Amino acid sequence: VAEGLPSGTVVGTLSAKDPDEGENGTLHYSLSGPRAERFYLNPTSGELRTASPLRSTERAEYGFTVTAADHGTPGLSSTCQVLSNSRSSTKPNILSMTLNTVEGAAPGSIIGSVRPPDHQDSTVQEGQVTYLVVGGTDQDGTFMVDRLEGDVYLVRELDYEKGSRYMLHIEVSDFSKAFPSSHLIKLDINVQDSNDHAPEFSEDPVTIVIPENIEPGASIYTFQAVDRDGSGPNSELHYSIEHHWPDTSDLLVLDSVTGVLTLGQKLDHESTPSLYLVVRATDHALNPSQRRWSSVTARLFWLSTFLLMLFLSKVKINLDFKTLKLHLHFSHVLLLSLPTGSLSILKALDREEQEVFNLTIVAEDHGTPQLSTSQVLCVQVIDVNDEAPVFQQAKFEAQVMENRGPGTTVFTITATDRDQGALSTSRGLDRETKAEYNLKVVAMDRGSPTLSATVTVKIKVLDINDNSPVFKKNSYTVEVSEDAAESFQVLQVSATDTDDDLNGKVLYFLSQEAHGAFAVDEETGLITTSAPLDREKIASYSFQVFAADLSPAAPRNSSAQVNRHDGDQFLQ
Repeated sequence: VAEGLPSGTVVGTLSAKDPDEGENGTLHYSLSGPRAERFYLNPTSGELRTASPLRSTERAEYGFTVTAADHGTPGLSSTCQVLSNSRSSTKPNILSMTLNTVEGAAPGSIIGSVRPPDHQDSTVQEGQVTYLVVGGTDQDGTFMVDRLEGDVYLVRELDYEKGSRYMLHIEVSDFSKAFPSSHLIKLDINVQDSNDHAPEFSEDPVTIVIPENIEPGASIYTFQAVDRDGSGPNSELHYSIEHHWPDTSDLLVLDSVTGVLTLGQKLDHESTPSLYLVVRATDHALNPSQRRWSSVTARLFWLSTFLLMLFLSKVKINLDFKTLKLHLHFSHVLLLSLPTGSLSILKALDREEQEVFNLTIVAEDHGTPQLSTSQVLCVQVIDVNDEAPVFQQAKFEAQVMENRGPGTTVFTITATDRDQGALSTSRGLDRETKAEYNLKVVAMDRGSPTLSATVTVKIKVLDINDNSPVFKKNSYTVEVSEDAAESFQVLQVSATDTDDDLNGKVLYFLSQEAHGAFAVDEETGLITTSAPLDREKIASYSFQVFAADLSPAAPRNSSAQVNRHDGDQFLQ
């Protein structure tokens, strides 16, 4: 026994056998010897406990005599010698382990084990070493540790972007040796990123307007894509020009690392009034076959007489002008076919994309001194009902937890006309009654004529652990003969749980009243004998069989009574 433990610590249990019946076989235990007062022996059960904290510096070893006497006439007794060692206490034994897994691994797969190599030996019987998660950072129950084997299971699919490292505190209890022990394992689980995201450009296509007098070497535009994979090669991007038209080599230079586009040669608007580019962004996944990419199309125009045409054609200027000043010389007007100063629309406008254009037009003469005048022109686009609402996708899927009250918002549906529809429940949902709903949603505008669009919404009701396992019977009656062999099949019990997934998976175990004489298969519910039955020792058994679900958040359980009666039959 370890020193410093509190009074009442169990040292062990002493057991004697008397095959007689009645009072002739009823035993009474007593303790005698030097310093016996430091211990307490239960006179009925033979359980030996400490009566006060022990110190190895006071006494490292205790020896006493234990007497077992029956209540018969004449009374008979027997004695044995007990030697108890007081061991020095040690600091808590804490081990550290690390497991690596990759995101995307299938739920239910084993990612490793915390079982030490020496416990793989067949001499360690099942159940003598147990593993229990007692803490850590896994708040969502992403991992589960097998209580008997120490295998670490993946409960749900991993996402590196949501969590790249987990820590579990696992208590290991070892009852395979003379002195039971326990220690703590700090398990670090590292999630390795898989290249499951392609780069994304925020806008495609893009329009770039460049002043014609810009010098070679100047920066024109920065292409920037985002890769939602974790840090490292999977999110490091490389930029390249995939296509360009017309084929003007060395006119533009793209930095492969920063995505900065610079001018390589002097511009000539007359020979190349515009240019189209296709730029690709590729990640640097270590396996070239797993690399992902995306591309964007860029339209480049030189800032000269084309500027007015571009603005009236809804082109977004990368300089982000709110008010545009146009210096209209006579040569400009002639090139734009505006000899009278009138403005015309060169391309159909869309009010839903841009509702107002603000222009400041400056007219300058060529006199000396040069004189000018300006006029602010506001062009407002009037709406016509020319487009039906458009949903972002043809079919939506949503999830909602069961048992939520009426009015719970399930999903917000958005159409391109910026109207929104919030889908909510009208009553409480029960997954066990109906697990899935398929709805058809119609979006209608109020224009003339009225236009509409339809989309299908699939709603999956998510399970919460609101049902306990249910046995087919509340109690069972079974007869077992005294000469039944070990592993004799006594009783098959079964409990069902209507919840889903781990919430509905059932695990069986027995109460302490089984006294180790019976065992139950934790998965099938088959109860068998696990030791020879002795009528003189225990004439009957009465215990409970429990069924517990494996909910990681809030497990539930129920029990059935296995009743007993006296006589030559043991279990009923």
